[in-house]
Amino acid sequence: ENEALRISWQELNAEAVLKDNRYQAQIGFVMDENNRIKANASGLLGDNANIDGLVSMHFNQLHWLELFAPVQDVKGNLSGEMRISGKLDNPDVRGQLNLNQASLSSEDAGISLDNIGITIDARSDGTIFINGKLFSEGKALVLEGYADRSQLFPWPIALTIKGEDILLLNIPEAIVPVDPDIHILLANQLAPVRGKS
Repeated sequence: ENEALRISWQELNAEAVLKDNRYQAQIGFVMDENNRIKANASGLLGDNANIDGLVSMHFNQLHWLELFAPVQDVKGNLSGEMRISGKLDNPDVRGQLNLNQASLSSEDAGISLDNIGITIDARSDGTIFINGKLFSEGKALVLEGYADRSQLFPWPIALTIKGEDILLLNIPEAIVPVDPDIHILLANQLAPVRGKS
C-alpha cells in the first residue's frame, strides 16, 4: 500500500490589491530556508496593461512534484529567478531557471532517470532557450528548444528530443527501448509532433 505524501511548510501567503487600474500582488510559499518560492508583481490594467514582476525560487527537496505526476523518488535542485516586465500581452522575460542533479523513478514503467539537468535561459536579447539532458540506464536523452518571442504571448515553443536506445518500458510483460528523434511545436494551443521513436 502506498504511503501518503506529506508536505510541511513554514509559511504560505498571498496578497493582492486593486485600486483604480493599478494592481499589486505577491505570493510566497516557504517550506524551510532551503525550499521556497516567492513572486510579486505590479502594474496597470486596461488599454495600457503592463506588468513589473519578479519570481524567485530555490528547492533542494522535490518530492512535492510527485503530487503532479505519476513518478516516485523525485530528487534534485531547482533554483532561479525570472524578471517579467513590459506590456501584459507580450512581456519581456529575463532570467534563468535550473534543474540539476535530479532523478526520479516510475514504478508503473519500471524505469529510473538520473543525472537530470534542464536550463531555461531567458536572455536580454529576447531569446529564450531550453536545454537539458537526462540519463536512462546510462543512455543520454537530449532536449533542445526555444520560445519565439517575435510573436504574441503565449509564445510558440519548438522542442527537439533525441536519444538512442532509451529504455521506455521495463516490466515483466515488455522491455521497450526506443531511439527518439522527435520535434514538437507548441503554438496556439496545438502541438504538432513529427519524428521517429
